[in-house]
Amino acid sequence: MGESGPESAATSWSGFTSRRNFLKAVGAAGALLGGGAVLSACNSDGPGGSSSDVTLNVSADGPYGPMPTKKEQKASIGSLAYAESLQAWLKKNPGVQFKKVSVNVWDQEAITTALTGGTAPAAFVSNVIGSWDAAGIRSAFLQGLAADVTEHVDESKLLPRLADYARPIWEKIWTVNGSYYAAPSSYNVGVGIHYRKDLVNELGLKMPAPGWTWADVRELAKGMTEGKRKGIALQSWGLQGGVSAEGLGLLSEIPAPETPWNWTWDYSSNVDHWARIIGEMRDMRFEDESVMADVTFGDGEIWNAFVRGDACMHMNTVVFYTAEPTADTTHMALAKKLDKPLEDVVGWAPPPTGRNGYRPDLSQGQIDAVSFSPDLDDDELSAIFDLHVYMIGEGFVKQKNMLYEETNDLKQVYNFDKITPVLKDTLDGMPGSPEEAWGTEFMEAVRAAGDHELMPNTAWYIPVEEQVGPTSEAVDDAFSKWWYERGDVDIAADLLRTESVRNTQAKSFTSSIADEEFTAGARKYYEAHDAFWQQNAPEFYDGVFRSWYEQKIRPALDA
Repeated sequence: MGESGPESAATSWSGFTSRRNFLKAVGAAGALLGGGAVLSACNSDGPGGSSSDVTLNVSADGPYGPMPTKKEQKASIGSLAYAESLQAWLKKNPGVQFKKVSVNVWDQEAITTALTGGTAPAAFVSNVIGSWDAAGIRSAFLQGLAADVTEHVDESKLLPRLADYARPIWEKIWTVNGSYYAAPSSYNVGVGIHYRKDLVNELGLKMPAPGWTWADVRELAKGMTEGKRKGIALQSWGLQGGVSAEGLGLLSEIPAPETPWNWTWDYSSNVDHWARIIGEMRDMRFEDESVMADVTFGDGEIWNAFVRGDACMHMNTVVFYTAEPTADTTHMALAKKLDKPLEDVVGWAPPPTGRNGYRPDLSQGQIDAVSFSPDLDDDELSAIFDLHVYMIGEGFVKQKNMLYEETNDLKQVYNFDKITPVLKDTLDGMPGSPEEAWGTEFMEAVRAAGDHELMPNTAWYIPVEEQVGPTSEAVDDAFSKWWYERGDVDIAADLLRTESVRNTQAKSFTSSIADEEFTAGARKYYEAHDAFWQQNAPEFYDGVFRSWYEQKIRPALDA
């Protein structure tokens, strides 16, 4: 999760798009789901069986669904492994049975309606109820749309089991006023740029490396563009990626405790600078013509363009690199078509930094989570929470070992986000290693990205808002115009107009946080930023942050 306030330092312009679409495609928490209606330990193939003490509603869409039928188990080793793992848990919990409910758990309106109406599945992906927006997720928690599982987190001793790269994120970002309303399900190191390593070498271009900027991306994309082949394919938010790398999310948001919402937006103070940055990204699109982009493009479209060979780079989460190796629409399929090892064809690099040294939040680790219905009684909540912990631990290891026994393919063991399990003890029980599966060079880049210190987050210092504030629609519309409209565009005028619209909208919202409490928390938040940038990006600190902090932030909080 990112910030609890409006777009801020740790809330990316792209939101959670890459994670949402990919998680939806592969299923949450590694569950391999099948059909069936009711499952008990005594009858694992459909309705019937003995009476049970606990009945848990589940959705076939995840995160945990009904037992796959015998036909599905026979057709898919993944379904068989999931079934075997689930049955092992049920043998230890003979009083539990599952009942299938028809709820689209990936649709925010559908799942929130089911939650308020008491018809929701026992478990669901936490991010969906807040539309994959940090403030929305926290607000949904405070509105009672998820059960408080703090006691279960403590009793299960889940925190000590978290991997070292995951625990700080879980403890700092997923707590809401000291409580937990979810359990971690998966971890990955976030968004980066996937690139055609073979073409970079063939064309004698500069290989991506840590610390590279969007100027480097532009040069590389231009160098690999040839005929209908574009240097890079970008989502509809592609332009925002280049601008957020310069710190726009942090530097345009100003605390304003004297206003009803406590925040205002400021694009005008440095409007010429932002207009120039946006203009350079537009030049990449319209002058160099090295970008494949369309208003309909999401993560899947740009990924497919890359696999087809129509684009030489795409910007997506790291798990797109380790996608299902047997499918015909993945990086592995591209490597097989070229008859080369994957590590010689495709590389992955962290997202570009700003030219002033700013590191965007896209380059830090992220956790996705599972929440539980607030309508569950104590026994039901205990059962589904225990199932979840089992499925990210012992059950996860059981599935992966069975998969390896059948396939002898480590890439199928360490696919998707399984290269960085959320629990630290799982790798010890699995065959091989992520390095053996995907190569040392790739995993070194992944682990280096996971080592980044977390950027300060308002949720660590300022209480969570009870309601979601102004939307980002105005700025999203402006970026859409700049990214898709050719010809002369007055970017500076658009920025000033966007600032006015956003600040006008903010006046219609009232913060649930007392002014004194907000101001005290905001001071600590920006003091943390001051220390963070001084240590982690001294060039950005000396050249940009320090003067902005002194001229904009301190006066606003001291007024």
